[in-house]
Amino acid sequence: MTPSEIILKDRYSQEDDPKKVLLTINQILKIGNGVLLQKNNSILLLIRLGDGDVELHLYTVDPPQFLASAIQYFIEKIRNSEIKKVYFIKPKSGEQIVKMLKTYGVDIQKSDRKQYAYMAKV
Repeated sequence: MTPSEIILKDRYSQEDDPKKVLLTINQILKIGNGVLLQKNNSILLLIRLGDGDVELHLYTVDPPQFLASAIQYFIEKIRNSEIKKVYFIKPKSGEQIVKMLKTYGVDIQKSDRKQYAYMAKV
């Protein structure tokens, strides 16, 4: 699937109209303020916040076993980058994603920025 198809079909992380979300993502990418990573039918959007910090958004239509391999891939890519901290709001899938990240050794903490629920130092 293409990134657009995944974003439009993801029913778990969408809080807004998926078409609006897609337009916003396209604007972020167009101005060079974000990057999309894809593994299987999962997409990770990384938005620059400055000073090595990024905001993360996960979009997926993968079944759990494929999502697990995608999460591992995204963690590896982030660890091999110059990113220092990642931030994210509480996803609709909530504690399941946080639990999965912790399983792979990601130290999830309460965010030090009030607009985000969680953060992790890379």
